[in-house]
Amino acid sequence: ALFADGLRGSRETGSQVYPPYQDNRIQMYQLPKARELDEIADARVKKFRAATDPQDLIGVCILGTDRFREPGFIHPVVRTHVINATTGRYLKPAYTEAEASGFSIKYVIPVSTAPCPLNNRSIRCLSPAWRESKVVINASYHDLLAPDTILLFEIVDFNHIKSHSTNGFQGLAWAYLRPVGMRGETFTGASEPSAEAISGKFSVRLQLYKYQKPSSLALHQARSRGIAPPPTPMVPEVPAVFLQYLLRRRLRYSATLFVRVDPMSQSNSTSSATNSKPANVVSQPPVNDLDYSTIAPNTDARLLPAVSRKRLATERCLLPDRILCRIAPGTQGATTIEFSPKGRFLAVAAVECLSHPIRIYDASGILPSVQPSAAPGNCEGVRLVTELDGHYGIIYDVRFTNDERYLLSVSMDGMANVWDLGVPIPISVRSSCLPRMLCMLHDPLAQRIHTAAFIATNEAVHPTGLTAQCPPVITGASHGAISWWDPATNLCKGMLGGQIMHEGRVQCLEVDKCSGRVYSGDSVGIIFVWQRSSPGDDPSLFTSIRKIRLPDFKGRPIVSMQIHPQERRGQLLVQGNASTLKLLDLTMSQPVAHFKGNLVTTSIVKAKFSPDGTYVTTGSEDGKVCIWDTKSAAVVAFPINQLGYRAPVSDLSWHPSQHLIALACRGGNHLILLCHTNRPETPKQRGE
Repeated sequence: ALFADGLRGSRETGSQVYPPYQDNRIQMYQLPKARELDEIADARVKKFRAATDPQDLIGVCILGTDRFREPGFIHPVVRTHVINATTGRYLKPAYTEAEASGFSIKYVIPVSTAPCPLNNRSIRCLSPAWRESKVVINASYHDLLAPDTILLFEIVDFNHIKSHSTNGFQGLAWAYLRPVGMRGETFTGASEPSAEAISGKFSVRLQLYKYQKPSSLALHQARSRGIAPPPTPMVPEVPAVFLQYLLRRRLRYSATLFVRVDPMSQSNSTSSATNSKPANVVSQPPVNDLDYSTIAPNTDARLLPAVSRKRLATERCLLPDRILCRIAPGTQGATTIEFSPKGRFLAVAAVECLSHPIRIYDASGILPSVQPSAAPGNCEGVRLVTELDGHYGIIYDVRFTNDERYLLSVSMDGMANVWDLGVPIPISVRSSCLPRMLCMLHDPLAQRIHTAAFIATNEAVHPTGLTAQCPPVITGASHGAISWWDPATNLCKGMLGGQIMHEGRVQCLEVDKCSGRVYSGDSVGIIFVWQRSSPGDDPSLFTSIRKIRLPDFKGRPIVSMQIHPQERRGQLLVQGNASTLKLLDLTMSQPVAHFKGNLVTTSIVKAKFSPDGTYVTTGSEDGKVCIWDTKSAAVVAFPINQLGYRAPVSDLSWHPSQHLIALACRGGNHLILLCHTNRPETPKQRGE
């Protein structure tokens, strides 16, 4: 996390944070003095301003909070104020005449997000998330980059219970952000003034503080300085939360707020959004700036090159011998990568400096490219469909449903997010089905959620091919429990087995689509086999029928598992630390093949079968790709010798219907490589 005014772990000069205690005579600081930047810092800010359009407005995107708990709140709202820190008053608006209402606006009116609907049952397992509700503030983006400008965020509710409510709102917590630091660093848009970075998505994490009832002394000091709020219904020029900012003693809240501030061009904002709005008026553009309809015109042309690498269901998989395309995922590479079951999409869990987005690419038709784009997330030859931004930690795993409508992601931040992609329909009509976050699953008893999977049920299927609702989700967490979640209600229905069975953290889950059994592996090398007694969506129907303990895995974390895609007699591929990779026969619970040659000590490196089960493929910490024949366990040389990786190859994914494989590397600015080979004139059939 960054260390700047307002960001978590920071302290403003002259302002100290003390442990919580009661003081009836809380005093305030004097109004801050104007900041003066040195020549180097001032030149850095001017360079950043020059890279933006002077007509740009301020766009604020509220992402959510972590572990925010406040009893009694129902539908919290985040209000955003843009003020001058030396006076406490709002900035002047970019447009002084409101075209919609016809009256003059002398200062920027605070704006707010849409209410986050919660109830007393759901707040036990969820923190408020506004799902990227974006508001446009009628103020110049250049004015935001002034040294004395400050952004104040307050989480309020419509509940009139406590006495420190302002303008009909009950204050719960607040945070602040100074967009420009003393050294000229900026915390809006990007950290460096480049054309690619200005348009990038840059989120920050702000420390929340508790709302305090000002004492009589503090109110007297506010009135003497001319910053006390006037009586209602008069509209104040100084927000009430500014008094909280000036208090000498701030009570740190045990939660943080995730926000993103970007320049918003006038062409992207509507006429109603460009003008300031009252706090109860919300402007919500689409979640993503990209429209799926832009893919439609060239879709058929892009499918033509894919015919040369097409693989029929009865054909044997071929190893790639050339690089088809390169993708720049992020500044720190990518942790996991996954093709959708029908091969139309490629999900990439990117690692940026302060964010961890999931980028979805159109994999139906990938064109050859020579050089990737310099900007993270862009590339030549493959189209970026959308970007899902909702995690604040490294993403461990992503899973698609069979119809490619829902995507499940788990992260180090302790969240399991379910995304409604709305994609199993023709691309030409996909513009009406924009992606959205369906739910955010959080176990308050677990520090981290390491893995998750969808559980198939006998739900009805829509005539268009869409599932009637999102299937249930099971998650494996650090406390050793496997929890069952209902995405429709965001509630946990219980644990498999009714209790915590694993001795260590659950690091991987695998669901057998044929038998419906669930396999769970933990950090001490134990695998549990779960069987469902009857169809249904109740976790009590699952019972543990077997515990697999192997000497080679004793005390070694299991980092990945996969069921053999074609073998009738169940086989499970298990990857553990200390370079332990084995194929288990699930009937005998004994290893039938040992694969040696890859290097896995402490990193999370996943092993995968090829779609036909012929090959076992995995990455290695030395930046190589290791391949074996599944039956003989003999090493097969990878046709591409030089990949250029100097960090662990964390994950790989085979395309289900093409001779195509994607490679991901975490650590450093490494590219995602899409490697392929052309379909031969007389392809070998599976089993030959």
